[in-house]
Amino acid sequence: MALLGLGLTACASIDPQPFQDFQKGAQKLRDAVDKPLQGNVEQTRQRELKELAGASGQDLVSGISGLRLHFGDPSYRWSYPDNGPLFVVLETRTQAARSLNQAFADYAGLLADLASVEVLPEDQLEQQVESINSSSRTFLGLLGRTPAAGVTELLSTAFVSIARSIVVHHQRRRLQEAIRANQDTVQTFADLGATLMSDVSSDVSSEYLFQFQTLQSQFVSASADQRPQALEPIVQLNDQTTTTLDLLSRLAASYQALPAAHRQLAESLSGGSTGHEIRDFLGRAAHLAQLYENLTAQDPSQ
Repeated sequence: MALLGLGLTACASIDPQPFQDFQKGAQKLRDAVDKPLQGNVEQTRQRELKELAGASGQDLVSGISGLRLHFGDPSYRWSYPDNGPLFVVLETRTQAARSLNQAFADYAGLLADLASVEVLPEDQLEQQVESINSSSRTFLGLLGRTPAAGVTELLSTAFVSIARSIVVHHQRRRLQEAIRANQDTVQTFADLGATLMSDVSSDVSSEYLFQFQTLQSQFVSASADQRPQALEPIVQLNDQTTTTLDLLSRLAASYQALPAAHRQLAESLSGGSTGHEIRDFLGRAAHLAQLYENLTAQDPSQ
């Protein structure tokens, strides 16, 4: 089995810390958002199905029509109608975020492997490349958007070609070339991730308004002695929504900080600064983890 020669001689001169920090940040970004987003999907789903079950007349007809699947060619392709339920839109965007975050985390892990003292078997490289690109293709498919011309996967053809050619005596230079060759692609996917968070925030805000309207009606119709109790769900909804929106904002900022941290990995290989951008990315990701803990503390079901 062919090996990529990442041996002790070259790796002794590569500082692994920037790559480890970049990987840690990408892992925190992945782990801190999945459950909170899924929780919003479930809340929206329960509300919409409850409202549909209690609807009548045209609201009932249009509501159930929004659940009817459309089929394509080939026949196993399916979709909900454009005016389908909000929980379906939110679920799709949540799955897209999950796939993107997994791709970034796996990519950061691959870079750390390529910079480490461990010898990376060629078949392991190919497996990691396919996994990363599969996650990024899934992201684009769920997103339903066409990125910049020629961008279909997170790992560019140039990156993969250079990574395959890394040998022990040229590890530093070739790894730097690989990272730089992938910079524009990383920027494209990070920009798409930030835009996705804006879209999810709009979904969360829409769901908030639906829920607030119901709670407001319950409060207005409550008797004077029941109103203090009727206020509590409104306050809880506000707390949960503001924390979720803060988390989405921080996640968008993490996506925006990721390309600069990625660029600094290449700079670190030629003796450039190894701190500010990567520390900024890692700090934003760590804050995400703290916000996640706050959100799950508000909702024990998470």
